[in-house]
Formats: sequence, C-alpha cells, structure tokens
Amino acid sequence: MPNSLITIGDSAFRKSDIVNIEIPNSVENIHSYAFIHCTDLKSVKLSTGIYTVSVGCFYHCKSLESITIPQVNSISNFAFHDCISLKSVKFTDDCRLRVVGE
Repeated sequence: MPNSLITIGDSAFRKSDIVNIEIPNSVENIHSYAFIHCTDLKSVKLSTGIYTVSVGCFYHCKSLESITIPQVNSISNFAFHDCISLKSVKFTDDCRLRVVGE
C-alpha cells in the first residue's frame, strides 16, 4: 500500500489472498467490510490514524490470528465476526477505545 493512501473503501480487499498487512499511518479510514472473506489473512497492524474499526471490517477472516490496534476510539458491530483463529489483540498504550459494537 502506498504511504499516500488515506481511505480503504468498502470491500476493497474482498476475498483477497493477502496473508499479512500493515496499514500505513497515512490511512485514516477503513470502510465497512474492507477485508471481508480474506480467509488467508493472519496478522494486521492498523495505522495510528484510524479511529474506528468499521462494521464487518474483518468479517469472516477465519485465519486471522493477531491484530495490533492503536488510537482506536470505537470498534463497530461484526468487525471481527467469524474470526475463529483470533488469539492476540494488542492495544497500544495510546489506544482510546470507548465504544464496542455500535
């Protein structure tokens, strides 16, 4: 992903075969279902510019094992629905999580 990217659109990586992803710090928005059905995705590191994990963002990412979440204020409904392999969720010290599931 280019360091100039600001937004990842709805279903942008739908059914992609990506395994690991580090979202660049330029990204401020990840729209709904951006990574839906990325069944090979194992690890994610979100950028420091993201404040919301959108609805269904990682929906049905069955291989997702770990995610690092910085500065996020909210995690929307179904963000990690059916992520049956998720073992590690790391919140950084600057995380401001206040809302889950709205």
